[in-house]
Amino acid sequence: MQEVARAIGSDTRLGSKFLKAGPGFGGSCFQKDILNLVYLCGHYGLQEVAAYWQQVVALNSWQQQRIAGLAV
Repeated sequence: MQEVARAIGSDTRLGSKFLKAGPGFGGSCFQKDILNLVYLCGHYGLQEVAAYWQQVVALNSWQQQRIAGLAV
């Protein structure tokens, strides 16, 4: 797994800093992209799919707050 992370991290468009484990997924762009997916799913009547991805965002936020609480 380290070799894959090193290879992907060598791509200057990504960089290795995005491949380290953290208290939640991705930066603000990844969450923004998922929320756009939620919107598109809702627009096309895929309410269950939209709800699923909305819960992914909610779970990620919960995880970040949980870890921050532990650190404090």
